[in-house]
Amino acid sequence: SITITAGEVHIDRQGAERVTGIISDAATGSAAYAGSISITTEGLLSVFNGGFIASNTSSIGHAGEIRIVAREISIDGHQSSLFTGITSSALAGSGDAGSININTEGPLSLLSGGSIRSQTRTQGNAGEIYLVASELYVNRLGSKLYTGITSSAEAGSGHAGSINIHTEGLLSVLNGGVIRSRTLTQGNAGEVTIETGELLVNRQDSVFFTGIISDAASDSYGHAGSVTITSDGSLSVLNGGMIRSSTFSAGSGQ
Repeated sequence: SITITAGEVHIDRQGAERVTGIISDAATGSAAYAGSISITTEGLLSVFNGGFIASNTSSIGHAGEIRIVAREISIDGHQSSLFTGITSSALAGSGDAGSININTEGPLSLLSGGSIRSQTRTQGNAGEIYLVASELYVNRLGSKLYTGITSSAEAGSGHAGSINIHTEGLLSVLNGGVIRSRTLTQGNAGEVTIETGELLVNRQDSVFFTGIISDAASDSYGHAGSVTITSDGSLSVLNGGMIRSSTFSAGSGQ
């Protein structure tokens, strides 16, 4: 396992050829579990330019849980062509991906390809994502890369995980930003549950889907999950933005 306690934590690839980040993994051919990652900072956690925090498995063992406590979190791809963010994945073998648990007193921003994801490409399941923040901003800002929060079953037979988000203030999903649980396999998508002070979904000028969704893709056999949203204040869906539970497969929507 990896445990980090610091005043601030900054991860930035800065164009380097080498992988840059904090990684715990179970390699192909092993029977071990990947260790957990725990990060605690009283200040800012920033992940930029292809940097990442990852717990992955390519074995029969499971990936580890990722736990983060910070005052503020900023994840920004800055137009990088590489994944930037926090991920727990089951890439091969039969193990499950780990859960991701994030708690920040201040805002959490996912910008320009910034992403939080748990995914499976095996018979193992993707992990659940739990997020607590004062405010949450998801904005693709013209990036070519997915920007947002996702738990997905990409291949194999595993299920996607649920997504649970709580914000005291504004939750905004803009310009191609997405919060999504998805299956492309015989596994099911997970539930998406959001409690927020105010919700804004606005596609603006983006050509990409913008919104909150649980879906089963056309080549899958699983079910879409439910989407449940509670807002203490206003809820606005504008300019092609969507809140959606849908299936294009033999399964059903919720």
